[in-house]
Amino acid sequence: GNASFFFRDDALNTKEYFERSTPAGVAIDRPKAPYRQNQFGGILGGPIKKDTTFFFGSFERLDVTTSNFVNIDDTTLIPVPGQAPGTVKGILERSGFPVDTGNVPYLVKTDSFLVKLDHSLKAAGQLAFRYDYADGLNENVEPWGGLVAKSRGALIDSTDHMFSAAHTAVFRTKWVNEARFQFARRDQEVNSLDPNCGGPCVGENQGGPTLEILGVASVGRQRFTPQPRSNDRYQVLDTLSLLRGNHQMKAGVDFNYVDHKRQAFPLHFGGRYLFGSLPAIPGL
Repeated sequence: GNASFFFRDDALNTKEYFERSTPAGVAIDRPKAPYRQNQFGGILGGPIKKDTTFFFGSFERLDVTTSNFVNIDDTTLIPVPGQAPGTVKGILERSGFPVDTGNVPYLVKTDSFLVKLDHSLKAAGQLAFRYDYADGLNENVEPWGGLVAKSRGALIDSTDHMFSAAHTAVFRTKWVNEARFQFARRDQEVNSLDPNCGGPCVGENQGGPTLEILGVASVGRQRFTPQPRSNDRYQVLDTLSLLRGNHQMKAGVDFNYVDHKRQAFPLHFGGRYLFGSLPAIPGL
């Protein structure tokens, strides 16, 4: 067996060039972009019964906090007819669209686990059993940043389970039969990051709408969410091989059934509002 650990923290990072200078070379002091990564895991294997039964297991976890840079204008005052002047960020927020600017953090997390058993049946062949588990979260699956607010992004949260069994048998040194079975289950959610949902954006009536102003900002809920997915897979396979001299002949059957229990793909559930670039206001 063995184990491993990788660690990186904000304290080990230095500022990037544009966190210390503007594109024109003027010195600034922008906060350092967050980045932390923990990655660890290990494997362990060995005999349960000498020369007969063996086990193997592995585990790995990845935990990352990183960021996208959002540069929706939060410094330049814009005159608004009938209202007090405000920045783009301020105008959007008082209109009900929360906007975070600068280095806006997001998470990436994965867990994976495997256990496997191998058993020798002597003359009757070999048996193998395997179970896999995986769980993942990525808050940047629908990318955002620049003039696109985090609310327009989306996360993917998925969980996978898989069990398989295999039997391999050799007959009279020339015939080999392999039988396999697999059951796999996947549960997946793709949900918006819009804070107006007041929590996970799992309902079509939460958050939104989508607002896009060309060259200025894109805010509001990701319009293709929520996307739930849930399916079960059943697979049975059997192959028979004949080895004769320099030739090999193989025949078999493969049955693969996928049960799609739940799925959805909504579009523009709460409206989508598109505007051209802001016109200049004469005399101001």
